[in-house]
Amino acid sequence: GFRPTPALIAGAFALAAIVSPLASSPTPQQKAALSAATRAQVEAAAKKGAAYLRAQQLPNGTWQNHPGVTGLVAAAMFRVPGASRATELATTGKALDWLLTLAKPDGGIHADDLETYVTAIAVMALQAGGRAQDLPVIEKARAFLITQLLDEGEGLSPSDAFYGGMGYRPATTKDAARGDIINLEYGLRALKET
Repeated sequence: GFRPTPALIAGAFALAAIVSPLASSPTPQQKAALSAATRAQVEAAAKKGAAYLRAQQLPNGTWQNHPGVTGLVAAAMFRVPGASRATELATTGKALDWLLTLAKPDGGIHADDLETYVTAIAVMALQAGGRAQDLPVIEKARAFLITQLLDEGEGLSPSDAFYGGMGYRPATTKDAARGDIINLEYGLRALKET
């Protein structure tokens, strides 16, 4: 199977972690947490990380031809401080276009693997891109993610260990009724952002 390179994954996660405290509308607590000097260092690191990831982007707009990696990097790229949305859309917009080609009739956005996980990441990337034409796909994917929450619909009861969780795959597939914290976090984050 496909194995993303550790350097690219580390770069994407690092950029996402760096840009998180630099949110465009930081809370007073976030502002107080970073001094001006630290904020400048973090912004410089984010720009350096974004430049590295931009250099790794393939001509078809993806990163490693993998929807999860592509969505993760795209979502982070749109959050780099000081980046012009128009400039970012010129390059990262190709990644969003590629993710749209993976949209399924049931609302999932994936390449027939890790369906829930990749859909959540794709939704976050499309939402971060802010393109009006992506809204119908985002809404359909959002509805898909809601159906992936493990509950009575999947035959679980509130006393089941995985009740309220979310797995990598739809509950109709093998081992899908096993939720984990990563899928739940990404699923809930995608729902919150949309």
